[in-house]
Amino acid sequence: MPGSLDGLRSQMTAFSDLGAGDLGTSMSDEYECGWLPGRARPVLEACLVTANTHLAGKNFMMTLAAPLTAQMALPGQFVNLRLLQERDSVLRVPISIYQTHPETGRIDLVYQVLGNSTNLMSRMEAGEGADLVGPLGRAWTQSGVIAGVPKTALLVGGGLGMAPLATLAEVLAAAGTKVDVIVAAATKKLLLARRRAEAVASQVLIATDDGSEGDHGFASVPLERLLEKGRRYEYAAVCGPTPMMRACAKPLVAAGIPTEVSMERLMACGVGACLSCIVPQRSGESLRACVDGPVMDASEVAWDEL
Repeated sequence: MPGSLDGLRSQMTAFSDLGAGDLGTSMSDEYECGWLPGRARPVLEACLVTANTHLAGKNFMMTLAAPLTAQMALPGQFVNLRLLQERDSVLRVPISIYQTHPETGRIDLVYQVLGNSTNLMSRMEAGEGADLVGPLGRAWTQSGVIAGVPKTALLVGGGLGMAPLATLAEVLAAAGTKVDVIVAAATKKLLLARRRAEAVASQVLIATDDGSEGDHGFASVPLERLLEKGRRYEYAAVCGPTPMMRACAKPLVAAGIPTEVSMERLMACGVGACLSCIVPQRSGESLRACVDGPVMDASEVAWDEL
């Protein structure tokens, strides 16, 4: 049947026979160093572009046929993508997983055109190939800040930071959590995952840097208003640009709310070897966003050193 998982696997097998890599292979020692016990072991997977859509501004969404990753990925994890045009490159492109579709073997990646690799990605068409390593990283709720399902939760996403939060909102709501979501962006047209949030959240608050919709300013503006009104949550999750996360994480931690953040840091290797994505901790320790994160306990991050 067209679009079925069996049909997709046949396409993927044919693609790997062309030299793009096996459908799913065990990792080399290089990638084993990015795996920790308790997580699904990442795979090297050949994948096909099935759609590549311009969202707004420099933001795009790419859908990949990647059946193994679609089955294994947890909210908050990412993949390391290599384009066939750059198959001789040592470094891959790390991108958060926006949504998984296990029934069809597909994953959605939201990305922003910032350099040569993402520029090449934006021009890829359905049927073109790549390969990825994934799923990678620590997922939401794996930092140890909470145990069990919270009764109430607040999710705060700025810009592309909503990408790893959208599925978390759906999972929490399905488990019975009352979820509030703050969606923020530079301007109205760049708001991401708003409809997905509205479908499951008790309330969705909007903030834009230019005031084109909702509160004028960072996501911290509606957040501080919620806290001033006495709203308390059993769990909070924040993702976005570092200044925005700092402005949100500090008052949440000060209010005694268990809070996780997904750190947006420049990643080179994606497996903990190059140390380019270091996140300083209050303890003096330095954690790697790609392996020890990207999800971390907000109360342990040394925000003033970032």
